[in-house]
Amino acid sequence: MEREFWKCGLQIMDRNYLYSPDEPMDSTSTSWRHFQSFFGASPGVCADAWTLLERHTDIGSGQKLGFMWGLMILKIYTIENVLSKITGADEKTVRKWG
Repeated sequence: MEREFWKCGLQIMDRNYLYSPDEPMDSTSTSWRHFQSFFGASPGVCADAWTLLERHTDIGSGQKLGFMWGLMILKIYTIENVLSKITGADEKTVRKWG
């Protein structure tokens, strides 16, 4: 599951195709540091947190992208138009889900 969160995180970060979804999960890489800067945790910690959420709530598996957005919003904590530019979503969507 760690790999799923890695790919999901790269998808969110990759507005300019800087990262390949097949990029290896190497804790010494720049992509790994960028992942932790965006989300405040490693892909493994994200997977562990998701497992705990699944165990104690009825969260659906299709909500992983939303979970990652939530982590990013908590980590970055910025205004809607900046999050809109980062995610590629319009401000109304960011307002609704942020």
